[in-house]
Amino acid sequence: MYRDAPPFALDGVYISEPCPNHCGGHGDCISGVCFCDMGYTVEQDSCVPSVASPSELTEGFEGKLSPLWQSISGGQIGGGCGIISEGKALYFSSAGRREARTAPLDTTNTRLAQFYIRIGSKSVIVQFSTNNGIQWQFLRELDFSSFLEPQVVTIELPPPAKTPYTVFRWWQPQQGKHSAQWTLDDVLIGMNDSSRTGFHDKFDGTTPLRHNWYRIQGGEVTVDCLSLDTALTFNSEAIDSK
Repeated sequence: MYRDAPPFALDGVYISEPCPNHCGGHGDCISGVCFCDMGYTVEQDSCVPSVASPSELTEGFEGKLSPLWQSISGGQIGGGCGIISEGKALYFSSAGRREARTAPLDTTNTRLAQFYIRIGSKSVIVQFSTNNGIQWQFLRELDFSSFLEPQVVTIELPPPAKTPYTVFRWWQPQQGKHSAQWTLDDVLIGMNDSSRTGFHDKFDGTTPLRHNWYRIQGGEVTVDCLSLDTALTFNSEAIDSK
């Protein structure tokens, strides 16, 4: 009677007392108690990393992918949508699921998520999870009509997204068709929240440039020939080389 029904599978079914935050998505819940995966420990009745998670992700997709990507489905590094920011980008065109998901990040003091994106059709959703993808919370819906040309998107992280183990993802809810291709580039999840009330950079090497600046193009820190002090210098040769 159901000969033509599509196949499906179940795994890890649990029916019993719930565990707080679903054990953070990194453990088994047995009778309301979390038994954590290797590398995780019980804290406030949930599973948290034994070692602090990285606090920043920067990705330009110009070479080997950062290990801070947990999974990428339906996408690969390429230039299928043309140049988005500069050079290569993460291009999604495969049939089926399309998603880029980060590893857990310590965003306790993180200010924002920022990236370039171009979308052919079908919206792309940006979400975060505090239990490794068991539950997702909404950050932004990117309607394709606003991103037919490359645009930079900046999302101020809300307080619920600022945890020691937050995961982010970009995904298309509908299974991909070629016309729904999209491209992601120059992803930044970072910027320390403590600098919100002021901005000061002497370019003396005490603070990495990426902590204060999202992107610098055509410039480099050199010794200024007049003041004999370090400065961010822009010249025609540096710009031409880009």
